[in-house]
Formats: sequence, structure tokens, C-alpha cells
Amino acid sequence: MTNSVPHPGGRAVDLEKRLSKLMAEQTGGAVSWEEIEPNTPIVGRGIGLSSLDTVSLMIRIENEFDLFLEAEEFAKSLESFGSLVEAVRRKIEAVAATGESHAF
Repeated sequence: MTNSVPHPGGRAVDLEKRLSKLMAEQTGGAVSWEEIEPNTPIVGRGIGLSSLDTVSLMIRIENEFDLFLEAEEFAKSLESFGSLVEAVRRKIEAVAATGESHAF
């Protein structure tokens, strides 16, 4: 599976790289985007986001990729960075296929 996904602006983006950069920005630079691996935990140890940080991250992802994410399903994807990438990838692909921004 390619790491490139369609972006609302019509260009393809490297999803893992873009999400890791959003994640690093969310930490205020405490974690470098290059340090984030697929198995890195998002909450607590690892990236260290708080519950408030994850809500802010969800909004940033929605804005970046022009998506609507259901909070409950988004929360389930926060186990690791890799699970978040795959959940966002599935959502982007679903939106691209239907043209609608349905919930996660």
C-alpha cells in the first residue's frame, strides 16, 4: 500500500509524514516528527498527548484533510501512531470514493 493519499487541494501527500508533523507540532516540539514510529503510543508514554491534546489533534486532522471524524471512533485509533495513520487513511479513501465527509 502506498503511503501517498489524495489531499483536498488535489495533490497527493505522504500521510504518515504529514500526520507525524502534525503530532510533533501538537507537542510543541517536545517530540520530533522523525522520532515518531508506527508503534509509538500517542497518549501517555511515547508522544505523550493528554486527552485535551488529542481533541485538538482531531480538529487539526479534520481541518488538514477536510474530514469529519467521529470522536468515539477517533479515540479508538489512538492506541499507536500506526493505528491512527491507518484509521485516517481509511477515512480519506472512503471520502475520496464517495465524495462525502462522513464520520469516521
